[in-house]
Amino acid sequence: MTKKISGIISDGIKNPLFHILMSWGKIAGPSNRDIMVPVQFKNKELTVVVPNGMVAKTALRFKKKIIENIIRLTKIMEVKDIKFVIDSALFNEQDSPAETKKEVKKICDKKTSERKKHLVKMGISPSLAESFAQIEQLLEKTES
Repeated sequence: MTKKISGIISDGIKNPLFHILMSWGKIAGPSNRDIMVPVQFKNKELTVVVPNGMVAKTALRFKKKIIENIIRLTKIMEVKDIKFVIDSALFNEQDSPAETKKEVKKICDKKTSERKKHLVKMGISPSLAESFAQIEQLLEKTES
């Protein structure tokens, strides 16, 4: 059974990586956020995937600033280190699949509104909460 998005978010909020991901654009800066992807936070060490050695070498110069930004912008009090891992496959653009005609699923605005309110109470921004509420409804319809 698929877990509800609200449950996933609730669990995710407890995970330090969630806070890093939510603020990554501000932490890494607009020019770095798309070429540096945080993937794990374990034992106070952040693992960030980069597309190649050149980016990894350049990123090392920003390590101290990134750590400072994480501490300043998130609830994480200590970051010991950042490990940069090269994985070019993550950054390869994939060809878009051939367009196929799909069934359009309708969602209820009232249910969306109720779920949005619940997610906003959990601390999710209203625009994200509405999207998550709609996704949750679509997942329910897919399961049935």
